[in-house]
Amino acid sequence: MRPQVLVTYVTRYGSTKSIAEEVARTLEALGADIVVSPVDRVDDVRPFDGVIVGAPIYRGRWLPEAVAFLERFQAELLDRRFAVFAVGMEMWDERLPGLVRDRGHVVSALRRLKRLVPASVGAFAGELHYRDHPFWERLLLRVQGFPEGDFRDLASIRGWTSALGFQYLAPSWHREFPLPGAPRSPSGPASRR
Repeated sequence: MRPQVLVTYVTRYGSTKSIAEEVARTLEALGADIVVSPVDRVDDVRPFDGVIVGAPIYRGRWLPEAVAFLERFQAELLDRRFAVFAVGMEMWDERLPGLVRDRGHVVSALRRLKRLVPASVGAFAGELHYRDHPFWERLLLRVQGFPEGDFRDLASIRGWTSALGFQYLAPSWHREFPLPGAPRSPSGPASRR
């Protein structure tokens, strides 16, 4: 049976949705059955073996809708593999420490959920088109020096997703590295000492 994976997201201007769709295409190519949906349309995560949640960073914060989704389904996510990703323009230039900073924003947002630890935290640059933003945001983006354009790195997105895919798709992985708190099987790493 193919693993069922939910890829859910919050987006303001479409970048996070497009990255969520790329994550979904990559996992589907690896053999998973995928459902892609905005977080506000998800009523239940129990049918899924894995959940991936994506949201942009705005004004230094991972969008609260993503955190609310994780809070809402915290009990169910403890029994599933899950990962998160952030989309932020700080990642457009690899010379900037945006990757670390944006992962840090996600990690600090997750601190409220004490026991919930994602298998992976991805951080990606998105697209920026000034015309999509209100005047004051355009002004702020220009002052901060963010150029317009599509800065999505599809190879990075696919690479992160492919690495994550092994967690969802390889049955031996589940035996070797069970969910935190789950008992290890006799054939797992503990028995090899």
